Amino acid sequence: MACGRCCLVLLSTIAVLLAIALYPLSQWDENISIETRINGRILDMFIIPRPSVNFLSVLAFLRGTSRPEASRHLMSLLDPKVDTSYVSSEDHTVAGVPVRLYRPATVDADAVLPVLVYFHGGGFIVGTLDGFGDVLANWCRESDIAVISVDYRLAPEHVFPAAFDDCFAVTKAVLGDQAVAAALRVNSSLVSVGGDSAGGSLAAAVTLHISRITSLPRVRAQISIVPTLKGALDDPETALAFWAPGGLTSEMMFLFWAWYLGGMEHYELLYSQMTERSPQLLPVEVWKNASLRLEGVDVELVTPDTDKYPYAERFLNESMSALLSKDLSTVPPTIVLLAGIDPLYNDGLLYERRLKSAGVEVELVEYKNQMHGFHAVLPANITVLGTTFLVGNADALDVMKQSVRFVLDHL
Repeated sequence: MACGRCCLVLLSTIAVLLAIALYPLSQWDENISIETRINGRILDMFIIPRPSVNFLSVLAFLRGTSRPEASRHLMSLLDPKVDTSYVSSEDHTVAGVPVRLYRPATVDADAVLPVLVYFHGGGFIVGTLDGFGDVLANWCRESDIAVISVDYRLAPEHVFPAAFDDCFAVTKAVLGDQAVAAALRVNSSLVSVGGDSAGGSLAAAVTLHISRITSLPRVRAQISIVPTLKGALDDPETALAFWAPGGLTSEMMFLFWAWYLGGMEHYELLYSQMTERSPQLLPVEVWKNASLRLEGVDVELVTPDTDKYPYAERFLNESMSALLSKDLSTVPPTIVLLAGIDPLYNDGLLYERRLKSAGVEVELVEYKNQMHGFHAVLPANITVLGTTFLVGNADALDVMKQSVRFVLDHL
């Protein structure tokens, strides 16, 4: 076991060094892409000036797999172990979708509790029930409410709208199926919804669609953490294109959206056309109107001929970007939590502004000096060679406290 870990660390170190080494050789050119065949394996790599993306390409090559699979492997190594002394966890299937239920250990096992339905981040391509488990377990303990983590299907194997369909189905079942609520011991009238990053996009779309079903109980609150909400319609010329060491980039988000909307078969074509805002993908007028609609301007979106523009329906779908909706007034009270050093910062600001103008109760919390993903690193003690260190991010603890406070205030 120790030998295996050492080899893994060595390979990861080599991958990082190679990724950094590739960095100065790369100059942005939307027309450059490489398919390198070595021993029958394809290393699909866009040469862009971002070590983080190059790192995934190198790791994919070392493992003989695709970049999404390499990402999942890397994330699995970082999956924390959940301390079950203060929460219980149970795996269930709801509406055909795997979920994990966290319940506070301090309450009776049969007690019916309010519940938060949560969608993890990961660019629509990575993330597991384990990956965000420690954070959700701590939220469960802090709030004394149940938390449901949804294991939605991932791209590129499952393209849009698979992830949305899974998240919507689970939320609808928890709200409207009394047998499901009884099996989970949750109160279907006290349901909140949350998500971070890609999960924030899913939460925004789910709450929007659920809020229009008048036969269902109203979702009490939404937690929107560093959400990606402009989706694949963002303008690369105006998107924040800065890079911080190890941080998310706007180029990476375009790549994630290309995998999500096009799958492995078509993502390269979509990626190049998205970054060019190509008229081959969407007519120029449609690009323009979609950008205005994101900003809340009352313009009509005309879906082009699907034979000529086969991806138009996916790009112009409210389930892809809730900001494409003309009317957000039915969205439940929402707290938006943002990182200042994040290419998605403007997405969250725009969402907060659109919700406020629609008359929705909304609260904005900003962490100006934080990078994307900071919220998932809760402070914790680790012991190395007999010495205990406190690691983590104090602001991540504040995200938890602010989110829990907002949910409890709306029960």
